[in-house]
Amino acid sequence: MAAAPLRWASKPVEVHCDMGEAFGNWTMVFRPLLPISAQRLGPPTTKRLTSRDDVACPPVPKQKGVDEAIMPHITSCSIACGFHAGDPVVMYRTVKAAQRHEMKMDPLECEKMVIYQIGALKAFLDIEGLDLSHVSPHGALYGVMAKDKAICEAVCHAVRHFTTHDGAPVPLIGASNTLMETTAADLGIPFVQEVIADLEYDENGDCIIPRTHDAVDPEAVRVRLAHALRSGTIEGRDTKEGKHKKHVVDLKLSSAPLSLCVHSDTPGAAQVAGVTRDVVDDFNEEHFA
Repeated sequence: MAAAPLRWASKPVEVHCDMGEAFGNWTMVFRPLLPISAQRLGPPTTKRLTSRDDVACPPVPKQKGVDEAIMPHITSCSIACGFHAGDPVVMYRTVKAAQRHEMKMDPLECEKMVIYQIGALKAFLDIEGLDLSHVSPHGALYGVMAKDKAICEAVCHAVRHFTTHDGAPVPLIGASNTLMETTAADLGIPFVQEVIADLEYDENGDCIIPRTHDAVDPEAVRVRLAHALRSGTIEGRDTKEGKHKKHVVDLKLSSAPLSLCVHSDTPGAAQVAGVTRDVVDDFNEEHFA
C-alpha cells in the first residue's frame, strides 16, 4: 500500500553534488548546478530524490579521489564559479578581525556579480554542449538571501536570465519557507528546497554552518534522514543551552521538489553520499514506485 502523501514529496527526490571550490587562490562562493552525464548515472528520468553534495571545499587538502567516489551516488553536480580574491592587507585585516562576517553589497552589484559567475560557467558548458541544470547560492550569500529581500531579489533577477535547453527558467535551490522560495515564485523561477544531510540543525530548524566539517556516523545519518523524509522533522541542537541538549524540530518543508545536500569535505564523504542515496531510493520506492 502506498504511503500517505507528503507535501515535500510532490515529485521524486534526487541526489546532486556541489563541486569545484578548491582551485588555489580562487576560493569559490557560488554554485550553479551542472547535470552529471547519463553515461555515469543512467537516464535522467530514472533518478528520484536529489541529494546535493558540496564537493571540493578545503581549507585542508581533500583526499584524492573523493569526488570520483561520490559520482555513482548523485544525479547531478554543482560547479563553483565565484571566488574570494585576497592580498596581504586583506589577510592582515582578516587575522586582526578573526571573525567571519557578511560582505555588504549593493543589490545591483550583487545581481551583476551573480550573472558574471553563472555566465563564466555557462561558457564552459556551451563548449561541451551541456546544459545549466539549476543555480545553488552558497555560504554567506545563501544566509543573506533568506533574510534580505533586496539581495534575494537581486540574485533571483540574475538567475532569471538563464534558461534550460527548452527555454524554461533554470531552477533555484534554497531554503524552504524563506524569502528565497517566495521571491523565486514571484519571479516565475522554479524552486527546489533542500535538507542538509550531514550537518546539524538548530532549535529553530535552521542549518548550523560550521567553519570545518566534522566526521559523522553514516548509520546515524541514515536514521536521521529516513526520519526526516517521512516526518518533515529532524533532531535539532539547542544552540543556547549547549551541544548535548537536543530535541525534534520542524524542517519547515513546503510542497516544492526536495533535494538532499552532502559535502565532500566531510570525512568519509563517499560513504555518507552512499547512505544518503540508499535512504533516497528507499523513500522514492515507497512513494513513487
